[in-house]
Amino acid sequence: MKSVKMVGGLVALALTGLTIASAQEISVGARTDGSSFLLYEPIRVEVGLRNNTGVTVELKSTADRSWLQFFIVDPHGREVKQLAAVDASPVVIGPRQTVSRVVNLLPLFDLREEGAYTIQTMIKAEGVQAAAMPLKISICRSRDLWTQTVGLPPPPGGKTQYRTYALINKHERLRDVLYASIRDEQAGVVFGMLDLGRYVALRDPEAAVDKAGNLHVLWRLAPRQLGYVEIDPFAEYVDRAVYNDLISLPHLVQASDGTVHVEGGQKIWPNPDKNVVTEAELDRIAAMIEPVKPPPKKHWWEFWKRTPRPANAPAVK
Repeated sequence: MKSVKMVGGLVALALTGLTIASAQEISVGARTDGSSFLLYEPIRVEVGLRNNTGVTVELKSTADRSWLQFFIVDPHGREVKQLAAVDASPVVIGPRQTVSRVVNLLPLFDLREEGAYTIQTMIKAEGVQAAAMPLKISICRSRDLWTQTVGLPPPPGGKTQYRTYALINKHERLRDVLYASIRDEQAGVVFGMLDLGRYVALRDPEAAVDKAGNLHVLWRLAPRQLGYVEIDPFAEYVDRAVYNDLISLPHLVQASDGTVHVEGGQKIWPNPDKNVVTEAELDRIAAMIEPVKPPPKKHWWEFWKRTPRPANAPAVK
């Protein structure tokens, strides 16, 4: 068995029960984008693998076990139930190379309760065993800025389904971020918790649902800019745009036929009609402009020195 390095010390060793050797061939690290997550927000863990040897190492799963595993403890000290296996494709790490993999833990584990969690990342493959330092995260319930439950158009011969849409403000890293939640409360299904981007809380965001059941959101993301998204009932983006309010303030309008659109403002992204100057064109324009010559330097008499003023020194104007 290859000897490996475990990052994390005695705490990780107690959790995993792995045998640690001294050759330090494989280093494992894990991190998340933050330490606090909303309930049902995706929890993405980036796993970094460093091959410290001079030979190539391959990690691959077996028929009954993935080479990448996670062990999670809930706020009560109990192991969190795993709902699905980690789908880890084989990875080949060259000598002294580092690779990374990103895994969303939300659909894989029963993370449906508020509180503090401990996440242990482990590598178990043929001849390789290693673990990363445990991660500490917390899951908290959100405060809805806006919420609405609507019925979707039923399919032919089918039953009406319902969606509950909600807009949520989360404060993270000295800024506010706007999220959209899409769920079916009757079936107990959460289709998504989407990160819409930065939110400047000068006013509440506008939201409306069209006749097809799609959610439209317009919110301020910068002092002179507003973001717009259209999301379908399965948490997929239909449209995204950015408007400015230099001429007029954009707002959502629901027409008599049930459609929703943006009126006012000026769309600045995406804007296919906008002429974009390339770097080559900027260089050509710069070459045509004659540089401005600086004015000649004035000769100042160093009056603090006891030397006479030079006879040929020009007068200072």
